[in-house]
Amino acid sequence: ATTTGIWGSIMTYPPSQNFNGALYRFKSTQDKLPIAWGNYSFIENITEEVAGWLAITIKSEKPLIPMQADDVAPYHYCFLLRKSASEERFLLVSSHSELIEHFINWIGWKSLIVTASIKVHNLVNELTEKPSHYCLGTVQARVDGYGRSLKSIALYGTDLADAQLFRDILPKLVPHQAQLRDVRTGFEVIRVGTQGEIKFYYHRKESLLEVDKALSFLTKQGYLVWDIDTETTT
Repeated sequence: ATTTGIWGSIMTYPPSQNFNGALYRFKSTQDKLPIAWGNYSFIENITEEVAGWLAITIKSEKPLIPMQADDVAPYHYCFLLRKSASEERFLLVSSHSELIEHFINWIGWKSLIVTASIKVHNLVNELTEKPSHYCLGTVQARVDGYGRSLKSIALYGTDLADAQLFRDILPKLVPHQAQLRDVRTGFEVIRVGTQGEIKFYYHRKESLLEVDKALSFLTKQGYLVWDIDTETTT
């Protein structure tokens, strides 16, 4: 049996941890979050200071992911959901990516939603040439022109665009994942993937505000593709 609940009172926060998931939209403009949620009562704002973010806990008597040695029933699984102003689009993340599919299937959304696309290739190229509020900390990419000898590469640093080696090899790369760091503090803000993947480290409301800013940046710069008929490969 699976039941649901919220994290205590409105000022209660989930524990600090890595969250990952994806950006989604409803296929039909007639579907929005209030309609899709139906009468579920386990949703509540995490805090009045972080508008649009919802905290969800699922309690299950059966494990939904591989158990740790000290895990015992019932099992509790954490989710964060960020809805758009129109409530037709949303970000859904959890502590384990496998839980996202469980949640979507359980609540009956599988046939109603599609993932967004993120133009990671464009994002990486443009941040390399013209850094903004963000710099590149990690880039994972497919390598063109070397067949099976060299198919993919991952690069790590505090600001990859500052490295001439990265600039030299970038024309041969097709990036599909990238980490954005705050250019002032150097701290990681968010990781994004071409199929709408989103990853970030949650540590109270400040991290949620930073994710909001990053999503706004991706939207304003045209890196997010919401058209369900558009397929983005880069």
